[in-house]
Amino acid sequence: MAGCYNKVTLVGRATAEPTCDIMKTGYPRARFGIAVNDTWKRGKKGVETCFIDCVGMGTNAKLVAQLVHKATYLLVDGRLRFDQWTDAEGRHHARHSITIDHFVLLDRKPADGTPPRQQESPDDLELVEEPP
Repeated sequence: MAGCYNKVTLVGRATAEPTCDIMKTGYPRARFGIAVNDTWKRGKKGVETCFIDCVGMGTNAKLVAQLVHKATYLLVDGRLRFDQWTDAEGRHHARHSITIDHFVLLDRKPADGTPPRQQESPDDLELVEEPP
């Protein structure tokens, strides 16, 4: 095999408001989950929902913080990442997540009836630093 290719594209709804922070390097980061449904009909109709963690960095973090809210319908394009860590109590944890390269808002209008949000220039956005 000549090389590897790590690319993931998902369409679903944000499961919660993004959490935002500033990493030790000073780089902004925004995290949220996305729910993706898979439906099938093999004799019986079925639906399976997969919940995936997504992480936006830098400019993407600023855009996610401003534009993505709980239940936002969006397309996420990025790379699959596997993280492992040990907590303070010595337990080992692991999870897969998507590091966002691009995302597209797919909502036609917000659920509360307000006009759709305009996508702003990343330079016009502010990221509010949250406590750790």
